[in-house]
Amino acid sequence: MKLNNNLIFFILLIIAILSINTVYAEYETTNVGYEPAGRTICGPGIYYIDHTLPTTQYDAIVIKSDDVTIIGRAAPLISNNGLARGIYGQNLKNITIKNTNISGYHMGIHMINVTNISIINNNLKSNGDYNIHLIDCPNSTIINNTVSSGITRDIYTYNCPNSSVIDNTVSSRGDACIHLEKSPNSTIINNTVSSSNYGITLWSSPNSFFVNNTADSSECGIHIFNSPNTPIINNRINSNKNGMYIDNSKNNTIKNNTANSNSINDIVIDYSSHGCILVNNSLDIRGIRVGNTYDRIGGTNTHTIKNNTMNGRPIYYYKNNNTGKVPEDAGQVILMNCSNMLVENLNISGANFGITAQYSTNCNFTNNTVNSNSYGLYIENSQNSTITNNTANSNKNSGIYMGYSQNSTITNNTVNSNKNSGIYLSHSKNNTVITNTVHSNLRYGIHIYKSQSNPVINNTISLNIVNGIYIEDLSNNNQIINNTISLNKDTGVFLSNSHNNYIVKNVFNNVKNVHMGYGLNYWNTTKEKGGGNTWITPKGTGFSETHADLDKDGFCDEPYNISKRNVDYLPIYRGKSTSVLGSEPTNSNNNDNNKRKPIDDSPSIESSSLRRTVSNSNVVYGSSFDKQLAKELKENIHSDDTEIDGDTIIIGGPRSNRIANQYNDRFSIPVTNDNPGENRGIIQVISIPSGSSTVIQNYKLIYIAGSDRLGTEAALKYFETLTELPTEPIVVGRTSSGYKVVN
Repeated sequence: MKLNNNLIFFILLIIAILSINTVYAEYETTNVGYEPAGRTICGPGIYYIDHTLPTTQYDAIVIKSDDVTIIGRAAPLISNNGLARGIYGQNLKNITIKNTNISGYHMGIHMINVTNISIINNNLKSNGDYNIHLIDCPNSTIINNTVSSGITRDIYTYNCPNSSVIDNTVSSRGDACIHLEKSPNSTIINNTVSSSNYGITLWSSPNSFFVNNTADSSECGIHIFNSPNTPIINNRINSNKNGMYIDNSKNNTIKNNTANSNSINDIVIDYSSHGCILVNNSLDIRGIRVGNTYDRIGGTNTHTIKNNTMNGRPIYYYKNNNTGKVPEDAGQVILMNCSNMLVENLNISGANFGITAQYSTNCNFTNNTVNSNSYGLYIENSQNSTITNNTANSNKNSGIYMGYSQNSTITNNTVNSNKNSGIYLSHSKNNTVITNTVHSNLRYGIHIYKSQSNPVINNTISLNIVNGIYIEDLSNNNQIINNTISLNKDTGVFLSNSHNNYIVKNVFNNVKNVHMGYGLNYWNTTKEKGGGNTWITPKGTGFSETHADLDKDGFCDEPYNISKRNVDYLPIYRGKSTSVLGSEPTNSNNNDNNKRKPIDDSPSIESSSLRRTVSNSNVVYGSSFDKQLAKELKENIHSDDTEIDGDTIIIGGPRSNRIANQYNDRFSIPVTNDNPGENRGIIQVISIPSGSSTVIQNYKLIYIAGSDRLGTEAALKYFETLTELPTEPIVVGRTSSGYKVVN
């Protein structure tokens, strides 16, 4: 009988082992099959993965017992359909998973409400949204894993207090390499992460310990959000856009970190963070950004920032000072809530913000060179600043930026070759911009945005790639006086939805001197006070050159009608004299006899006649889709807030384009949702009288629009094939094989 019992026990043991197939128990356990290809562990013990599981839609291994250790040994867990999970467990304790290779599942390791889980020495790759996903798992330990190519987050813990994430190497293609959320008192040590949106993120996890990690090549290397009282020490953050971002987190100590080759900021302390201590951090070129709000000081003047360097030079941070001079060896300067400070004779380059002043009063910035930063001088929420005799060239954004500030003077500065604007006034008023040299900036010389009552006087503004002066979005009551505005590529002065600006005694010398959108502005004073403006062009065709002064009073006998309601009644007479500040650039290619080629039409238009028509016409668009179509015709296009006064091509129908709506009923076939019909567009041309001159003349309106987007696109594509403008409307339909004319 004893022999029979032993035999029965041996047979049952063999059956149990065979039933799990891929998971071998070192100790005897009771294991029950879970799904056709899945395996369930129902008893405590040590389990080895010895054989390869077939790929199915089911979880590979499900743990339903406490006190389980799974050890990968001979075979990986691989799925090629991205479904289910590699290893899953819920409502457990004392689980260890180590030495496994898991890839291709929806989640690699997924644990819910598991206390004391250890995940050690595993290799997880390309497991859908998460390689490791822990929810409600206190006292978790994630050590020495190699993790890569998750889509969302590679290592993710949610509500896992007292967790330890140590010595992991993570390379991601998703949102975050390592993300701890609502996991207070956690330890993040010696991890190396790279190539994600966020390298390591700590959200709502106070009193954690963040030490000796390396975060490279991500949008943001380290992001601390709503996680106060966390030491952040001895980390290396390299080649990210933003190295470290501290957001809504108070009383963090940021010490002995190094940051190299980050493209925007090395360290950002958001305005909502208070009382942080930044000590002994070594930053190479981008520096520290404190605060990024426009309407409140927040915690920007509560930090302790000392003994930090940028490119080996000191970073000087002053808070609540009411006097003093910044040392001249500065690598970066930050003034917060200061007054009467002198910033003089500095040479700063490579920083995101070279010299910053926020919430400061009566500060003086003189004789500084701030080249090749993102912003050279950045003044925000400040007043009565003096900015004089500075050089701010070749900055990636603006040379001199003044936002939400007032009653300041910007004078005698050289502001050239910046990649956005030379001088930018945003939401600012009563600032004087006088006698500055503003050349060759890649967008605007002087940009005035939602800013009022700013005198802009005696500046030289030339060779800027878009506009010399750009005044937009309710920038009213500014005074543009005695400036020389010349050879700017697109327009001398561009006004958009701005009113009551006083633009007098300027010398304009551009191919196109003015662009007017909505707005009534004033273009001359009395004869006794100097009259209006001088209007010339590099080719000698400006109004001041082509209109007579028969009474010899120094002013043209006719007013210059710039646009509807915008008139220079006293344009200054220049005659056929040589244009100021040089002449329009010419093409030096000997093969075309130095004749300047038209550069503002589409090479896809084969007809030279039609190309000239496009080049000589304004192109106006309404929607963003219509804008993309307009760009197919020419480089310089305009939104529908433009007041047209010349040959104009209108792209898009009356619902999206204000100009189309204004003129739609004048065309023989008005465009509606139903006419010309689904996937159909129309090309139409009419002539209307010009209102810009006392001489009677007509200009053409070329209307390219459809009942829907595809119809507009079909009409535009057919328009590009024409050899001349049509005399009758052409209806074009979009078909599966392209476009064709419809009777």
